[in-house]
Amino acid sequence: MAEGYTNKAWENIFNTHHQLDKDISSNGLAYISAEEIKKFGNREPRLMCKFDSRESRPSIFKQKNLSILPIQNGKYILIEGDGYQNLSVSSSNINYLSPPKGIWYETLPLIPRSESQVIDLAFATGLLEDFLEDPSLRLTIRGRLRSKPFDFYFNSQTQKLTADGVQVEIDAGYEGNKIYLIEAKMGEIQDFNIRQLYYPLRMWFEEDISKDVIPILINYANNIISISQYEFEDFWIYSTIKLVKCTRYAFEEQPVKLILNEIIDKITISDQEPFDIPFPQADDLTKVRDTVDLISWGYNSKKSIADFWQVDQRQADYYANAAMYLGFIKRNGSCWQLTNKGNTFVNLPTTRRNDLLCSSIFSYPVFFSVGKFYLQNKILPHGEILNTILEKYLPLSVETIKRRSQTVLSWLNYILKLCD
Repeated sequence: MAEGYTNKAWENIFNTHHQLDKDISSNGLAYISAEEIKKFGNREPRLMCKFDSRESRPSIFKQKNLSILPIQNGKYILIEGDGYQNLSVSSSNINYLSPPKGIWYETLPLIPRSESQVIDLAFATGLLEDFLEDPSLRLTIRGRLRSKPFDFYFNSQTQKLTADGVQVEIDAGYEGNKIYLIEAKMGEIQDFNIRQLYYPLRMWFEEDISKDVIPILINYANNIISISQYEFEDFWIYSTIKLVKCTRYAFEEQPVKLILNEIIDKITISDQEPFDIPFPQADDLTKVRDTVDLISWGYNSKKSIADFWQVDQRQADYYANAAMYLGFIKRNGSCWQLTNKGNTFVNLPTTRRNDLLCSSIFSYPVFFSVGKFYLQNKILPHGEILNTILEKYLPLSVETIKRRSQTVLSWLNYILKLCD
């Protein structure tokens, strides 16, 4: 969900700038300037137009099925249609590799903390060369540039659009047998904005280069580097993006196989749920897990976590409180910091991180009881059975118990996938 102020600002824009709805109804699109966004929304345009995922869009965009694209410097287009592509990496097997041995670069950690470090790590360890099957790679592009004019269609039904002088940011570009333009993302994502691959591709095409240009997305999460190659089936149509191939890499010499009953059997559980930390309210365990990493990267305030995930600060608080419940972080004034356990977690290889995550969850009586129920019955508890388990350990109202039970089921389903 979009951050609260942005949500309200876009509602205000549509409520006061009535021409937008008229144009969208008539043409499927509407133009809006940065000055109009600031005038009607009372917020800076740079805070109002960056939505990296479907879910981060304002509510009114979701209701109207809208995407937003920069068209000129200070001018945007609101257009009907889906401007996002699902990231399909979870079905790909992980290639477990031995960590580099011998002399390694002191300035390049194997546990990267930024998008540029992830890209540099993928290059220095040969992952990019392996994935692209190109041994002649050289870094030649990085940073922000302005595009020459280029025409395109959002989808096959829309009128021709022209982007002219828009700012295009490229995380890295490598030249070898072809030109590879890389967009990097930190933390697990479900989808991404197609513009971040399409605009760089079109910008470099207008430079009259002779080599093929290949869009690449790198996603780093849970100490796994996922590299995906894309193409556009119709070069002129933005929405024709297609995955060509994807490979996941992790530096772990002897990956651990997670077996649920072994995890539960080795645990010493607490007698009671913690009284000074809220019971988890964040259904998305991947966001909780990745929030521990965020804090290690320096995103240690409620606002910085909210800005990174493009959610409101209340939701960011849910993620951080859940990570604190698991013992990975603690409060430091108005911010959070890693505990010793959290520091261990962020530096572990992937399967050992998963093992520690599962062990931390089952160390509390609610999750331990639900896990034991599953092992005995081969199904997860639901309804009154699950509510009864929660009521035994949590002094919460009936309605709150029902909401928390959804979080418990969401976490257990995630764990069961890890233990497949």
